[in-house]
Amino acid sequence: MAPIAEEIQGDPKYAVGTCHSAVMAKPIFIGNVQFPTKVAALEACRAALHRYPLGGEVTESCDKELLIGLVQMHRDPPSKIGAGIQRFEVRPNPDNARNRSFFIIRVDGTETDFSYTKLIQPPTQRQLVERAMRRIVAPQVIEFVGSEFHRQTVVKCPITGAMMDSPTEAHVDHYDPEFAVLAMRFAEAHDGWEAFELLSVDGQIGQRFQDERLCAAWYDYHKQHAKLRVVTKLANLSLLRR
Repeated sequence: MAPIAEEIQGDPKYAVGTCHSAVMAKPIFIGNVQFPTKVAALEACRAALHRYPLGGEVTESCDKELLIGLVQMHRDPPSKIGAGIQRFEVRPNPDNARNRSFFIIRVDGTETDFSYTKLIQPPTQRQLVERAMRRIVAPQVIEFVGSEFHRQTVVKCPITGAMMDSPTEAHVDHYDPEFAVLAMRFAEAHDGWEAFELLSVDGQIGQRFQDERLCAAWYDYHKQHAKLRVVTKLANLSLLRR
């Protein structure tokens, strides 16, 4: 198997001068490997993620070098490396078992995950805080879905009119106000997005608030002000995003 960098550099569609967008694109380095674009880097990481079965160890030397380079791009590499990296594995994403994640298994037996997409395309502070906010109130959302299907065996989507008879068919939508508006109001009342200090925890996807009091305050604020409704996946992922 040729190294990922050689595969990409040998691909005609990445040759210099073949198209204007390729010439203008800004290259990105992951370790010692150069990719012509962030899209190419993401595709290489995605290919490595799906090259192994769930629970499988990353064994190809080029893939391991790629992952080591990604870890070095973390804002705090020692927090991920810990006592030293023994191996990488591909496992189900703790937040969504249908997705995959890379995991670091350290020499002392501890482990943690990392997201290649966030390292290649770092999210903004606002995006990070909003994601942490969603994780904090996830129990409320799960409880709401359960109560709706307990109260009635079939739930009608208020957007599409489709009938749902199982929570697995449903998504939860924030409305009047939308989640982004609710989050912004809370953030503005607490000195803005930059005032939120976030903390990463091994084995946990994403981050959480470092201040537990702020975490509790957001949990209560959401419980008091959020208006939720059960909708179909189609409505939540397409129709409501227009």
